Amino acid sequence: MFAITCLVNNDVAFGTRFRGEHGLSFFIRTPDAAVLFDAGQSPYILAHNLKEAGIGLGDVTHVVLSHGHYDHTGGLAQNLARMQRPVLIAHPAVFEKKLSARHDPPKPIGLPLAREELAQKAQLRLREQPTPIGSHVTVTGPIPRATDFEAVDAKLLRERAGRVEPDPLQDDQALILEARQGLVVVLGCCHAGLINTLRRVRRISERPIVAVLGGSHLQPAPAAQIAATIDALRREFASIASFRLNHCTGWPALTALRDAFGEKVQPLAAGEQLEFE
Repeated sequence: MFAITCLVNNDVAFGTRFRGEHGLSFFIRTPDAAVLFDAGQSPYILAHNLKEAGIGLGDVTHVVLSHGHYDHTGGLAQNLARMQRPVLIAHPAVFEKKLSARHDPPKPIGLPLAREELAQKAQLRLREQPTPIGSHVTVTGPIPRATDFEAVDAKLLRERAGRVEPDPLQDDQALILEARQGLVVVLGCCHAGLINTLRRVRRISERPIVAVLGGSHLQPAPAAQIAATIDALRREFASIASFRLNHCTGWPALTALRDAFGEKVQPLAAGEQLEFE
């Protein structure tokens, strides 16, 4: 059995003392690992919510970064010091200088820690392929872009060699959890697209996908992309019995998915815990 706690999210479970922010973080405990997947936007919210959840950082064995944006990495700096030099898994592009064109001039939105600082506080493992964590968790590695309806947000940029250009977000990745009944996919921001991500999971493992959690980045997606996503889910991923989506999914997309798949689709707030056998 393993437990997944949503530590940081835009929305907070009603009746809890958790605090919310625009960001995402999960804590995943398996029989042989304790994984912090992303770290939210600020160290204070993450530290507060960890305390509310009764989770100590001293036993974290692994940290995984879904990509290098501030709302998934900003809580790392102070909280890494409370861990025992965990293994930190990320794609090499996580350290690229990232910007948002939603601001003029473009605003930096990248990882607020230098590679050297992370290497001092964690056992840095930069990977460009699927990476297992114990016997129950696999990091997908980079996700091929195969669909014709999923594109990376054009307002997300990177700076390379002094030149600002569209960011392909090669560092985008997800987690695969091995449950008895099938695979549980945990998304960070899903910049590569939900269908591209699920197809990547299917290439890594032949087991059925039974649950999908996290941010799907459908909030900025046009209606045509949401409709194409729903169609592909119906045709290719009928085994999925539960969608618990949050962060960058957006209410219009969540509502459309709910209309298509009924009670299989639910939001997932900070403070909620899910268990899988």
